[in-house]
Amino acid sequence: MINYRYSRWDGTQNPFNFDEDDIMEALSDDIMAHGDVNRALRNLFRQGMPDDQGQRVDGLRQLRERLQQQKQQQLERYNLESLMDDIQERLQDVIDTERKGIEDRLRDAREQLEHAGDDSEFLQAPMKILEGRAQQATEKLDNLPESSAGQIKELSNHEFMDPGAQQKFQELLDSLKQQMMQNFFQGMKDAIQSMSPEEMQRMQEMIQALNQMLNDRAMGDDPDFEGFMEQYGQFFDPNRPSSLDELIEMLQQQMASMQSLMDSMSSDMRSELEQMMQSSMDSSMMQDLSELASMMYDMFPFDDMANEYPFMGDESLTLDQAMELMGQLQSMDQLDQQIQSVMRNGDIEDIDLDQVEEHLGEDARRQMEQMQELIQQLEEAGYLKRKGDNLELTARGMRKLAQQALRELFSELKKDRIGSHEVFYRGDGGEQTGETKPYEFGDPFDVNLHRTLFNSVLRNGPKVPIELNAEDFEINRTEHLSQTA
Repeated sequence: MINYRYSRWDGTQNPFNFDEDDIMEALSDDIMAHGDVNRALRNLFRQGMPDDQGQRVDGLRQLRERLQQQKQQQLERYNLESLMDDIQERLQDVIDTERKGIEDRLRDAREQLEHAGDDSEFLQAPMKILEGRAQQATEKLDNLPESSAGQIKELSNHEFMDPGAQQKFQELLDSLKQQMMQNFFQGMKDAIQSMSPEEMQRMQEMIQALNQMLNDRAMGDDPDFEGFMEQYGQFFDPNRPSSLDELIEMLQQQMASMQSLMDSMSSDMRSELEQMMQSSMDSSMMQDLSELASMMYDMFPFDDMANEYPFMGDESLTLDQAMELMGQLQSMDQLDQQIQSVMRNGDIEDIDLDQVEEHLGEDARRQMEQMQELIQQLEEAGYLKRKGDNLELTARGMRKLAQQALRELFSELKKDRIGSHEVFYRGDGGEQTGETKPYEFGDPFDVNLHRTLFNSVLRNGPKVPIELNAEDFEINRTEHLSQTA
């Protein structure tokens, strides 16, 4: 009887274990058909296989299907055309707040003038000035352009009469600045919210220093990356790059995300968003960022990293949410490219397990970890060896395949006349199995002397001479051998 013991999951158990012999059995047909171990492994990675508990471990094909389903769900959920709605609503709130503020100030001033009594004469002049300012401000609001970008540009030069409207507009500008900077530096999004003018100036100096490093690299000089990070490293916290190449890769990722967002928009929407971002930035800062973007694109093109995504859903997005979503979709595309590459070349170690877990969960990661350990298992078991970049069967691996092939072949043969092929049936003419049986009429008289004498002593007791009866005799069992033409 088999006993099963259950325990609470503590994270140390591995439900996806492969037995080396089972792996070889899964590879055997492909190797016998094509004679190529590496091809057989690629096919196994693509298709997956059952583990030693009978559970199916997904292969790369199933992994890719799940990844594509995840991506499609995102595309069918969101509506990118709603991206500008949040900005337009915030702009309208600024305008409405300013209009109400103007009306409130005029009303309060007029009420104060009415109750001023003898001092009303001295308040007439300030009142006219206030009315003049209010008229100019109202006319400016009435004549704002229809486009959000145009409204931002005009309001940037507007002398607000309501402090609340001015604060809301500044917050909108800051969010656009954040997004503009996030196109290049992901970690700066939150920092910009609390930056003083002096800190903004220091950030601009950092961008100028970064441009100089890239220019030095382009000229063949050795940039002082350590000195740059010592002076400006806090701008990249908490994920400080350890080398210029790592910093360049980070910039590529961010710029590709923004490019993907732009490519996924209509041309009108893309143009308006670009103008809004430019209107939110100081002209000298825009010049430095444009120089950075130009050098990055010339030296390290990222066209193959940017993609156009066909959104088809109804759920709205803010600009921040859209950029975060672009990063997720790009990460999915990168993982998909890794999977396709491994399906072609079999280098399963190239799969990024962190990305697998991020998009497909912990179970998928554990399955891929087990797949990545599969080759090492076969090497440690002595079935495979490396020769250059390829894997080959060892002598033990060849014997294992031959044993498997013969077992499959001869287990299908019927019991027939005595031959020389093992089929794992008891019968006549083969090797002894190590088992015995009581002698019956018609059996080959291949007596097992030890068991026969033991039966006599067991029946009669230890005495001499030993008396043998017919029921004491036991004979050796042998394997059945079959014959094939």
